[in-house]
Amino acid sequence: MVTWLEELPQDVSDKILKLCNLRDIVRMGCVCKSWYSLSKQNIRKRPPLPWLMMVCNSSLETEAEEEARCFFSLSEDTIYSIKLPEIRGKCCCGSFSNGNAIGWLMTIDHNMDIRLLHPWRRIQLQLPHYSDIFPKDYNTYFIKLWPQFAIRKAAMSDDGAVVAVINEPWKIAFCRTREDNVWTRISCTFDHFYKFHDVIYHKGQFYVIGNDGKVGVLCINTPYPFVQNLTEMIEKIAALRSHGEYNPQSNYRSYLVADSANESLFIVSKVIMRVTNSHNKYGFEVFELGLEESTGEYKKNVVEVESLGDRVMFLGLSSSMLITACQSLGIKGNCIYFTDDRLKHSLYILPADESENMGVFNREDKTVRPLFQDRYHPHYSPPIWITPPGLERISLS
Repeated sequence: MVTWLEELPQDVSDKILKLCNLRDIVRMGCVCKSWYSLSKQNIRKRPPLPWLMMVCNSSLETEAEEEARCFFSLSEDTIYSIKLPEIRGKCCCGSFSNGNAIGWLMTIDHNMDIRLLHPWRRIQLQLPHYSDIFPKDYNTYFIKLWPQFAIRKAAMSDDGAVVAVINEPWKIAFCRTREDNVWTRISCTFDHFYKFHDVIYHKGQFYVIGNDGKVGVLCINTPYPFVQNLTEMIEKIAALRSHGEYNPQSNYRSYLVADSANESLFIVSKVIMRVTNSHNKYGFEVFELGLEESTGEYKKNVVEVESLGDRVMFLGLSSSMLITACQSLGIKGNCIYFTDDRLKHSLYILPADESENMGVFNREDKTVRPLFQDRYHPHYSPPIWITPPGLERISLS
């Protein structure tokens, strides 16, 4: 028996589904087999918009509230409250959105215990203790007081076999989740004050970016792991290192964003200038690292990007994401969604006038639209972008 849905022209059904949010499409799949098939096909075509995970409120009074987290869905413009007892008293220092690592979080507690957590499947995996990253004579007293400073950024391979982190003091380490019981530090031949800002897994390798804009690849399958330079430094970012990073009135951070459609890498530099005690000015510089057509390898020089077109970026403590606006409801192209990853030396909640450090930057008119301006965000658990439930692929084994 042929249903009316099967007789409906493909272009008409596509237009109907394009007007529906993800939740409605999932519900459509519960009607019958034909609707389920159509719903499943549409979900695969549509890139998922990330959720923003936040602490539910500023005054956690009950044990139930401490175990809960709030999740803001961009596509539905809705906030969900979900109990996650596994995350109680812990800081989320990373989330992943690539390959079989999709949906996983990295957590750390005051005992410096690091774990991988899949919040939707309630699976936890133990990682080597944080103290293994440092030499025995390294003073970890400060980090034990404020564990949210321990892991600056994290990335996981597509098969979940390797995890790489940028740790205090801005250096690189990795572990093999199915083999190692220790972290392996990666040697860096750059100057003593060199800092790594971001690490990402892309095209089967880990890439890193430093505070002068240089992009490198982690060579970990050798007896002595090292960072191999791929590009030259970016003058605009290098200038921030010499003039901005040590200026108490400014701050900057560089990110790597992968574009899976054409395999290129974007370098994004976020600059924050303190204007007044209650107001910051933002700027985002974007550069593209393209591929050589003849070799398929990345070019040595990057090209500055004036417009992202229909693309949208999500930056923060999580692995950076790139989504096409035309395939999703509720977002506009040429925008950058960012969260506050300037981890301050404080255990107190973020005051109301600081909440503008999380928002949406429109590259066309250089304006910032704040997200949740009236909310408080504790430093021990800052907001982080995560993959919503139901869209993860498989759990690690």
